[in-house]
Amino acid sequence: MDLLTWSASVLNLTHQGVTQVPEPDSFILPDNVTEPLSNSTSWVTGLPPLDIFYITSEILVAIISIIGNALTIAVFTVDQKLHRLTNYYIVSLALADLLVGLVGIPFAILTSVGLPRPLWACLLMLSTLLTLCVISVFCLVAVSVDRYWAILHPISYIRILNVKITKRIILACWVSGTLVGLMPMMGWHEEYDDHCIFTQVMSYSYLIFLAFNTIFVPGPIMIICYARIYNVILKQKKSKSAVSEQKASSREVKAAKSMSIIVLFFMVSWLPINIINCIQAICRNCPVPMLLLYFSIILSHANSALNPFLYAYSMQDFNKSLKKLVWHRLLRQSTELNFESQSQPSDACQLDSKHTEELPPSTLIKPKLTVLYCGDQ
Repeated sequence: MDLLTWSASVLNLTHQGVTQVPEPDSFILPDNVTEPLSNSTSWVTGLPPLDIFYITSEILVAIISIIGNALTIAVFTVDQKLHRLTNYYIVSLALADLLVGLVGIPFAILTSVGLPRPLWACLLMLSTLLTLCVISVFCLVAVSVDRYWAILHPISYIRILNVKITKRIILACWVSGTLVGLMPMMGWHEEYDDHCIFTQVMSYSYLIFLAFNTIFVPGPIMIICYARIYNVILKQKKSKSAVSEQKASSREVKAAKSMSIIVLFFMVSWLPINIINCIQAICRNCPVPMLLLYFSIILSHANSALNPFLYAYSMQDFNKSLKKLVWHRLLRQSTELNFESQSQPSDACQLDSKHTEELPPSTLIKPKLTVLYCGDQ
């Protein structure tokens, strides 16, 4: 008995005065629903609650990533003072993270529900997502090495590095990240069964290889770089005079917090998903809760959303330029446009030569004034 038949029978029996109605024990549920209505929202949405949570979270992460990284690129483009070597790496990172929000996360949402079905389209989406994430990680490593070199070896940094070499390093990050991410399209994947699920399509040997390229090698490099930078800050603090010791201490604490947050957030973002992939590669039959898997994927994508706040907006020059762009350009232009639209005369306010008052001769030295009459004035 389906739901409509049961409802009709209820109405018919109720009309005849029968108070006992048949129980809806044999409802015909949709194909993707295997549990009662009270335990699932699939009847309403077509998706289980866990998938709804994952898709909603991914959309939120994508929006934050697009807005934050787009503003970073816009600020760098508008303000010529920001065109320094280190900032080129930050803008490259922002571009990769922007593409993660625009392209990578939508692809991840589609593959989470098994789309698309053709093998080439599935591999293209998954490889694009992996490519953008790997490029983002490589750009993070480039920023760390650049800061390490600039602070610990400033003379050689100034002598060797220039804009041309910096762009070549950035290009190398993008090319190498693309090669790592596109390997599944070159044949490094599992047998395909018409369901584009990441964990079913990706080869676990490739996922281990990917883990070394996204966390197990980049993570220690970043930790070593920022640990050495922190040691230099401590030495500079000890060399300061007693007069400036308090200021140096506050700067040191602020720098230490920033560096620790950067490294900690990177490890928290990428370590869980890579540990899960490695465990599943070693133990194929070990179950992984879907909530934990989805949460780990969201964390890895959230790295792209919060990178501009950790790198670009934490820098004083980027922060000032951002405020200048938002408050003095965007908001001022919108205010001026609004003022102009309000200051234009309405249909009832027309300039008529008949209503133009002629000023007395004593006021000829003043600017010519025109009186604007509105309505019945």
